Amino acid sequence: MIETNPMNGVERPSRSKRYKEIEFYDEEQLKLLLKKTKEMYPKHALQIKLAALAGLRMSEIAGIRYECLNFVNNPILIDSTLQYDKEDKNFFLGPTKTKRPRTVNVPAELMREIKQYAKEHKKLQLASGEAWKPMKDDKGTPINLLFTKTNGCPSHPDSMSGRWREIVERHNLPILTFHGLRHTYALFMVSKNVNFKIIQEQLGHVNIQETVNTYSHLTMRDKEKATDFFDSIL
Repeated sequence: MIETNPMNGVERPSRSKRYKEIEFYDEEQLKLLLKKTKEMYPKHALQIKLAALAGLRMSEIAGIRYECLNFVNNPILIDSTLQYDKEDKNFFLGPTKTKRPRTVNVPAELMREIKQYAKEHKKLQLASGEAWKPMKDDKGTPINLLFTKTNGCPSHPDSMSGRWREIVERHNLPILTFHGLRHTYALFMVSKNVNFKIIQEQLGHVNIQETVNTYSHLTMRDKEKATDFFDSIL
């Protein structure tokens, strides 16, 4: 009887990494999507654009606060994510995926749309009076989230995913996950030979290797699909 395993301490050979096919919208598909956003509720339209034209994650979009916005130079500070505690049934602001804040550059036209939306959102808040129920921090101070329900309560990040599926079906858009809009943004950057360090910073990846591993294996077909369209479609 063998009392010890002769393979103890021997490292198992690593399997070669198989890259997953990344799904994203091409130029015509994104043009169609942005055209359809004009028929959508403004909040949903902006959330979609922040994913497709700025590469933000769903929870990051939900965690944007008014103080994160800079309407002069057009960056948005991404320093938290909206989270939901299932046990306590409470929302709270958690850290970003990398636990580090970042500033994301956003197209000027999109920031103008956000500014207009913010004005209307503030009007709704003032008109609601005591019926406005904002999320609060541990000290009871209201948190000024940009995207809320009509009564000021936070919108669950997961609800954006469900709403996105409804939008895709209603407007006969190509099937794509909400996260696929983030890939659409990233692949455009890659196709334009933007420095991978810049792409990493915009996406909030923990390191540049993650960005390279995810996107550098694009085929020529994929690169041709991710063409220069941001300015032409806004």
